[in-house]
Amino acid sequence: MSEKKLLWLLTGGTFSCPPGEKGLAPESSEEQAKRMLKFCGIDNNVSVRVVMNKDSSDITPADQALLAKEADRAFSDLDGIIITHGTDTMGYTAAVLSAMLQAPPAPVVLTGSQLPFFADGSDAPKNLKDAFAVALSGIRAVTAVFCGKIFCGGDIYKADCEGFDAFRSRRGELGFIKDGRAVFYKEPRGGEYRFRPISCEKVTVLKLCPGFDGEMITFLADKGYKGIVLECYGSGGIPSHILPYIKMAAARGVKFTAVSECTAGSVSMERYAVGLNAEAAGVSGGGNTGAAEAMAKLMTGINF
Repeated sequence: MSEKKLLWLLTGGTFSCPPGEKGLAPESSEEQAKRMLKFCGIDNNVSVRVVMNKDSSDITPADQALLAKEADRAFSDLDGIIITHGTDTMGYTAAVLSAMLQAPPAPVVLTGSQLPFFADGSDAPKNLKDAFAVALSGIRAVTAVFCGKIFCGGDIYKADCEGFDAFRSRRGELGFIKDGRAVFYKEPRGGEYRFRPISCEKVTVLKLCPGFDGEMITFLADKGYKGIVLECYGSGGIPSHILPYIKMAAARGVKFTAVSECTAGSVSMERYAVGLNAEAAGVSGGGNTGAAEAMAKLMTGINF
């Protein structure tokens, strides 16, 4: 039995769903969590806390901030934190936690599953055991674990809505699980722990497409949005006809970041004239960050 003290935060998601006739709905509870730990043969010193009981489609920035605060309060007395989360928005929550909990003093590990824990052939038990392995590793980072792979928390996205190998990373995996232990290709830089609160929840993503109406940008500015991630074409292609709307919104204090709809490569605003013109109008290039990570940076005031 490990002497390390661990905290498991439950949020709901498919992971905690029992079978039902009207569609899956999460029912996380401490009693359910203890049955899961027993099923997996996990006998570590584990505290269990149900933070919320949500389908991850309903997760909000306030929920993400609550998880970060729960972790921050627990670090002084813990060696690792596991968070089970619905897969649909796990990438967004992992990105926000990575931005808020910089160089955490103990591992923070997110995982979930494609099937409910007690369903036949579920991936949930393995993912939970793998998450505990990373939580016991001592790595000072926010990570996500799925299908035996370890990802940097700020850089994952869901690529498959059915298969067990559901997540990908733009910048490469951080490591993997072998024989019940976490193996890392590289470890994130350490440094002094910093808790960075969300400074603005009014941040969103706009996907550009032919015929995109720039009035949408004005509408969001009127609604009080202070950060907009533009998911653009290729390496920074932003339609010229929306630049006046961007410029007017930027003058009102709205910050813009461009990310690519492509899952490989980087945004380089200087490559094409349309990109340079967008930069002049007030758009910052997001490099090789994805939409979730760019959102998290805008929410917490991190510069690109």
